[in-house]
This record gives sequence, structure tokens and C-alpha cells, in this order.
Amino acid sequence: ERAQMLTRVLSNRSLDELQHARVRRSAESDLRRILALGDPPREARLALAKLLTLPNGDRHEARRQLNAYLEDEDLDSTDRAEALILRGRVQRDPEKALADFNQAIELAPDNADYKIARVLLLRAQNKLDEALASLKKIVESDGDNAAAMLLSGQILRDQGKLEAALAAFEQAHEAAPDEPEPLQQRGEVYRQLDEFDKAVEQFTELLDRDPDAVLPRIHRAEALHKAERPDEALADIDALLEQQPNFIPAARLKAEIYASQDDMDQAIAVLDEFSRKAPHALELSLQLALYQLVNKRPTEAIEAYSSALIADNDNYIALRGRGDAYLNVGDHHAALEDFERALAVREDDPELLNNFAWLLATSPEDDVRDG
Repeated sequence: ERAQMLTRVLSNRSLDELQHARVRRSAESDLRRILALGDPPREARLALAKLLTLPNGDRHEARRQLNAYLEDEDLDSTDRAEALILRGRVQRDPEKALADFNQAIELAPDNADYKIARVLLLRAQNKLDEALASLKKIVESDGDNAAAMLLSGQILRDQGKLEAALAAFEQAHEAAPDEPEPLQQRGEVYRQLDEFDKAVEQFTELLDRDPDAVLPRIHRAEALHKAERPDEALADIDALLEQQPNFIPAARLKAEIYASQDDMDQAIAVLDEFSRKAPHALELSLQLALYQLVNKRPTEAIEAYSSALIADNDNYIALRGRGDAYLNVGDHHAALEDFERALAVREDDPELLNNFAWLLATSPEDDVRDG
């Protein structure tokens, strides 16, 4: 009973990581003590397996406990199906996992959650047409299953069938109008279709429900930027940064908006401020370096590219960009070294090949020039 109570506590989202680990260890300890007794109740084995299938659990041990549990011939079909689904989720062999899911569905044919679990496995195995066929059957038998409709839209989106995905997300929204995910997905598809005003409508509806939601806010800001509504986009970004002052994606988008308005000084100022907070954030350093280079500040660009290379020593974009910056300041030996390193990482980049060839063809340094 104590282990069951502790397990229920684990679903409390207010637990921090340390508290969650402590409660989980206590529940596991109780269950292992029970299983060490003679003729332990089988429910303890299933409860331990459930804990072991959680993130950072012992999947091998979970399979062992579930194998032992499933050997009990007295299990009813409901309990056996639940254990099969759990074992399927921790199987190493995808075919064994699929076999477990199929058997569970045979035992509990009315359980839509098990069918959804099987679809997720098919999706992970890239069996997308088979997954869609299964979802179609779920929707035909249960016209209100918003989860199946939503998943259909996501798989259609995986296949690049964006109009069909939109229709599936619309179905999901009609079936569960209070759920935010269909609106979020629809907004993202409209962004892919370059229908940015429609994307803004979806994200606005989400923000009307939850003004503090981060993902719809940053996505709406990006859609507003693409729709050439910069003042509204900047207002969204400023609201985000007030809520989360160190949110790097918002800062990068803010700089991008200023750059699109040819205000490179302001764009660089935004990135420079954030790069001091996160000096080795790769994407931030790369963006700052590019803007410094465009703004004809090659020395500052070299510094920013060097920060990026601390985060990723073989980043060919940083190596290529720093090589270009070294060319700008006349350090041809350093440029040669960076271009050679970049070429070793990626030998088919046209811009890199062009600039490297230019260096070799035109350098005044005899030991660099090589026609």
C-alpha cells in the first residue's frame, strides 16, 4: 500500500527532479522487499515493472519482471494486455515490440490507447502508411478520438502531405475544441505553407487562452516577422523576454528582425548582449559572427566564430566564416588553415570551395598561393 501511494505521488508535476528520484527509490525499495518474500503477490511485480519503464529506468530489469509476471497462467486478459503493452515499450527488438502490442490489442480490442501505442511504434519504424491505416480504423470505430486524428495529422505532416494534415488537425480540433495541440500543429503547418497570416490566427487563439504560453508566442512572432509585420513581432518578443529574460531563441529572432530592416547595429547589439550571458551558445555565436562580417567588422567576427568553435570544434560553418574573416583582415595563413579544416568536414560546400579557390589563386603570400 505504501508503494502504491508513493507511485501515485510520482504523477505530481510539482515534484522537482531530486524529489521525484527520492520517491521513486522509496517505492522501488518497498516493492523489491515484497518480491524477496516467499510467494509475493504478482501485483508487486507489475508495479515494479511500471516504475522501471519510466525514463532513466532499467529497461532490461523491467523486461525480466514483465516476463516473470506474464508466466502466470491465471492472469485475466485485461492484466495480461497491460503487461504486454508495458513490455512492448521496453523491447529492444522492434518486431518483438510489435508482436507484444498486437497480442495486447487482441486481448483488449476496445482499448484505443493500446492501438495508439501500436501506431506510435509503427511511426517510429517509419511504417507510416500502415500507421495511417490503423488510425483510420480507430477513427471509424470512435469518431470522437481526437488523439487518433491529431496523430494522423502529424504522420501526414511527416509525409509532406500538408493539406491533408490540416484537414486532420481540423477534425481533431472539432472533436476536442479545448485541446491546444491541434491549433499549435495547424499554425506550424501554415508556417510551412508560407501562409503566415493564417498561422498568426492559430497562435493568437492559443495565446487568448493562455497568454503565458511560450511556444505559441515565439511561433507567432516568427510568423508576424515573415508576414512583414515587424512591430507586432517585436512586441511579442519583448513580452517573451520580459517573461524569460535569458530566452536565446527570442533574442536571435529579435536580431533577425532588426537585420531584415537593415539595422545591423541594433541587431548586433541584441546578440552581443546575449552572447555575454551565454558566451559559448553555438547558434548565437554563429549569428553574431555573420552579422559582424556583413557589417564589415571582421575582427569582431573572428572573435565570435572562435566562441562558436569552442562549443563545436569541427563546425564547418564557423571554420568557413572565420576563414572569410581572416581573409578580410589579410591573415592568409590563418584563412588557409581554417578553409582546410572546413574542407575536411564538408568537401561539397560551394561557398567554401569558391572562397578557398579565390585564396589559393590570388594570395600575395608565396607559400599560400597555389594556382
